[in-house]
Amino acid sequence: MEACREELRRLRNSTPGIQSLGLAGPDGFEVASLLRGSVDQNKIAALTSTMVAVAHAVTRECGLATTREVILETDSGRVLLMDVPAAEMRYALYVIAADEALLGRTIGQTRACAANLAGILSGAKPSEANG
Repeated sequence: MEACREELRRLRNSTPGIQSLGLAGPDGFEVASLLRGSVDQNKIAALTSTMVAVAHAVTRECGLATTREVILETDSGRVLLMDVPAAEMRYALYVIAADEALLGRTIGQTRACAANLAGILSGAKPSEANG
């Protein structure tokens, strides 16, 4: 979907340190992505969808509210996985960021992107989804 890809492009351009990002559908297949390097888009989309589903199961079992995001910290960067509920389905957004990327800014910008993507996937214009 070109509108989703454009929204991903806006996130990457507005957030320093983002290396790759994409949107996985409810079935674990890629909807849109902007990748650099050797990231396998099919594997990362499937893993993202699975990880977000597992996070929902864990928080449900713990009696907590709905999961917003999963953050994976590594020695060389972070992976942010975010739920994107839209049109009664659950999509998942992944962002691969360099270690120097500011975590708070990355989370905030990614949440805004997720809201816009949810609007796009539900049939609203991006400005209506965030607004």
